[in-house]
Amino acid sequence: MAKAQESQPTVQSLYKQIQSLTDEARELRATQNQTWLSERRAEEAKILVKDVLNDANTRASMMENSMTAGYHNGFFLASEDGNFKLRILGMIEARYVHASRENSGGDNDEGGFDICRTRFGFKGHILNPQTQFFIWTGHSATGSYIPLDVWIKRDLGDGWAVQAGAFKVQFFKEWLISETSLQMIERSPLTSVFGGSYTEGINLLYGDDRFKAVVSLNDGLNQRVSNFTAEDAEAVALTTRVDYLLTGSWNQAKDTEAWTDEPTMIAIGGALHYEVGEYGTTTDEARTLQWTADIQAEFGGWNIFAAVVGNQIDDTTTKLNQLGVLIQAGMFLTPDFELTSSYAWGDSDIAGEEEMQILSIGFNKFFNRHALKLSGDLGYSLNAIPSTFAKQGWQVDNVDEDGQILARAQLQLLF
Repeated sequence: MAKAQESQPTVQSLYKQIQSLTDEARELRATQNQTWLSERRAEEAKILVKDVLNDANTRASMMENSMTAGYHNGFFLASEDGNFKLRILGMIEARYVHASRENSGGDNDEGGFDICRTRFGFKGHILNPQTQFFIWTGHSATGSYIPLDVWIKRDLGDGWAVQAGAFKVQFFKEWLISETSLQMIERSPLTSVFGGSYTEGINLLYGDDRFKAVVSLNDGLNQRVSNFTAEDAEAVALTTRVDYLLTGSWNQAKDTEAWTDEPTMIAIGGALHYEVGEYGTTTDEARTLQWTADIQAEFGGWNIFAAVVGNQIDDTTTKLNQLGVLIQAGMFLTPDFELTSSYAWGDSDIAGEEEMQILSIGFNKFFNRHALKLSGDLGYSLNAIPSTFAKQGWQVDNVDEDGQILARAQLQLLF
């Protein structure tokens, strides 16, 4: 009886067996769950990889029709293959001007605020980078609409290009520097007399690392977007200009600032313009011959620019031999603050008009180079300002009334 009882399992041993079986069941269940989860994760990963590959294939198939956009020297839109590009450009200049003179016969002190330039335009290429276009237009201080550059240019290779449309007369260097990149607040009155403004025609251009040249057949001086039947637009004119870079880069020559982080740059240039007027009347057709020479030097913090220009006009009633000289200099006191100065002299060769002599000093505070800058200048006329040179804010003086003062301040924004 006692042996039979000993062979029977006790409650404690049964409990241990049950606990052992329970642990084994848990381990088996965990193993099965882990295998199931691994299989499920593998399936999900396969689906994810498949989706990514399908998306990549879709993007690759759409590459030819996709577009890029951003900001680099202006907002732009471009095709991925580089064959199409459109840059959107703009400029705002808010200016205050005050002119003071004596015995003017009217208001001796005139001043006020101007939005002197509002510009917007488009630049880029179409079909391929060799076919370029530029449209630059806007409004003057009076609010009138003014079309400026409207041209197409084709790169012919080996430095050659042909350009057709409306563009600046390729003559006077001060005029050829973009209005977005001027060292003084405004160009000198010489540009208004000798610069030639805009014309319509065709240019043949050549350029390499050291030499640039342009030959232009055009409608003549001051022919901004004019109809071919307009009487004064029927002139025939030939303009040629050459520039030689002694040291530095052409990119530096786009303005006259000697930025402190740029190397020395020296460039010389010259131009000729010959024009025969055609009026369709019995009036004698005027002949105009202009010439100019200039030098531009930048020395890592300070610069000097000098130009001489002449204009000979010959018709039945008028024979003039006009001359002008411009000297301009600047010096950076810090990498973003520049002092500026200029001297302009001009002789209109018109009876009763004094020679123009203007001295100016000023400053530029650059927040982002020319893209955002605050400028100011103060000009003083050593002689009476004659009507020929009463430009760019300068007012006509009575004879012998020298000492006119012109003060200007300006905020410029480019985008």
